[in-house]
Amino acid sequence: MFNRSLVLSIFNIGARTYSSKLIRLNHPKRILRKRPIFAERSDFKIQLANMSSGDTKFVTYNEVQNLKDNKTVLLIDVREPQELKETGIIPGSINIPLSILEQTLTGTPSDEFHAQFHRDKPDLDTPLVFSCKAGIRSSKAQNIAAKLGYSNVRNYKGGWLDWEEHVKKN
Repeated sequence: MFNRSLVLSIFNIGARTYSSKLIRLNHPKRILRKRPIFAERSDFKIQLANMSSGDTKFVTYNEVQNLKDNKTVLLIDVREPQELKETGIIPGSINIPLSILEQTLTGTPSDEFHAQFHRDKPDLDTPLVFSCKAGIRSSKAQNIAAKLGYSNVRNYKGGWLDWEEHVKKN
């Protein structure tokens, strides 16, 4: 602890990432203990998903634009269906809301996946690109996919807002 601050460092071996975050403490004495407190990994799930690092794999607008006709890469929008009705969806992407992403990738049989999304169910080595409105939920989706064993996952960090801005310029 330095100057009423705490440095939290996270090593994510599965996703091969390292992140550090400086946390300011209002009452540092309240968290000090005589013995360490161990927490379950799930307690930090949301915080870890929001921490980015230099190793995180991102794609740009131009790369996403080139993916719309690419059948080897699966572009997945993780927003809720109601959001898509209000804004639209990036051409070539399929919608799997973040709330059911893990269940869909692990529990949906291949024939049902194909019937619903008109795309083959991804193998663990299928390149996946996740998008959302601004990049936060897609970052969480990227972490979920990596945890499930997908080896080639990327995040369109700017998401729909970046896509829409570029489309308006053209």
